[in-house]
Amino acid sequence: VTSSFMEQGCNVKDIRAFNPESGESMHRLIEKDRQNPPDMYYIVGSPLDTALIIWQIKKADYSSKIAIRAWAAGNEFMRFGGKAVEGVYLFDYYVDKKSNEYSEFRKRYMARFKEEPSWMSVNGYETGQIMFHSLKDVKNGKKFCESIIQNAGEISLLKGLKIDSFGDAQLPLSAFIIKNGIVEKLEGTE
Repeated sequence: VTSSFMEQGCNVKDIRAFNPESGESMHRLIEKDRQNPPDMYYIVGSPLDTALIIWQIKKADYSSKIAIRAWAAGNEFMRFGGKAVEGVYLFDYYVDKKSNEYSEFRKRYMARFKEEPSWMSVNGYETGQIMFHSLKDVKNGKKFCESIIQNAGEISLLKGLKIDSFGDAQLPLSAFIIKNGIVEKLEGTE
């Protein structure tokens, strides 16, 4: 992430690690920024730690933008972060929640689990679909790896997924912002 950020002409002012078991307060993590807050904080952490760090940034009244990776922005993050997470940017793979495929998936998921699907639910579902389709192909004599690569392009929720010949998954990232408690895709990002 750091090298990609710098390739775009941006500067990394500081990288800080936080160990929640250390007893160190979240406030101390951002305290040294008081005189000169960064333009943006990019937080990589669990949903709870990320929400708590954002609360500290907002309490300090820094005008810094805040960006996170979407794997921290699950249902728990929104619950833990409350109003503090308004205006936070995140980067993730695009799932068109208005598509028929997603609507069908969501309907089945809600009927079974009685809650909204998270990003983990979508990823797990898509992984399962690739595996199940690939196993059918293997029964018909196709090599498993070839079948996975082929079936990755056939999935319906994670748009643009490709698996290369080494088995590495590639997905285009999009930018989102949290507005009124809802994650909205920023236009022109993919």
